[in-house]
Amino acid sequence: LVAKFRQMLDIFSWESKTSFYLRCKLCCTMPERMGDVSLIMGIIGTFINVTLLLQKMNSILNLGPYLSVAAITLAYGVFFKLLTYVAEQRVRNLYLN
Repeated sequence: LVAKFRQMLDIFSWESKTSFYLRCKLCCTMPERMGDVSLIMGIIGTFINVTLLLQKMNSILNLGPYLSVAAITLAYGVFFKLLTYVAEQRVRNLYLN
């Protein structure tokens, strides 16, 4: 536990070169996690809107708004996943290689 705490403190010290590498590595994992979360939230939003769509299936005229919201939440999730993937690759190429 003490070794992990010292490693965490070493990340935020500005003197060592290993701290720079660890900070860059930490910066690479953050966009990856953000992208994963945005994709999961897009899928959850799609499922929520599909359940609302199935509840309101009285007429075919009512399906349009629910289908569009279900599709746009999934599209936003995929878009932000791709955006964070590009950001992660740029950070990896600039700082870690």
